[in-house]
Amino acid sequence: MMQFGAQATGTPRRPSTQAVAPSPSDLAAENARLKRENDRLRMERDILKT
Repeated sequence: MMQFGAQATGTPRRPSTQAVAPSPSDLAAENARLKRENDRLRMERDILKT
């Protein structure tokens, strides 16, 4: 039985060392999503304070 993460030779798998950089449009979309989430959380916090 092969162990999880092992290749057919029985040697452990090595993690990929090359990171893929996200595109500028992906970063802009993520930034916009996080800003919306931040605004929503601030509003919820302010409602709970009262």
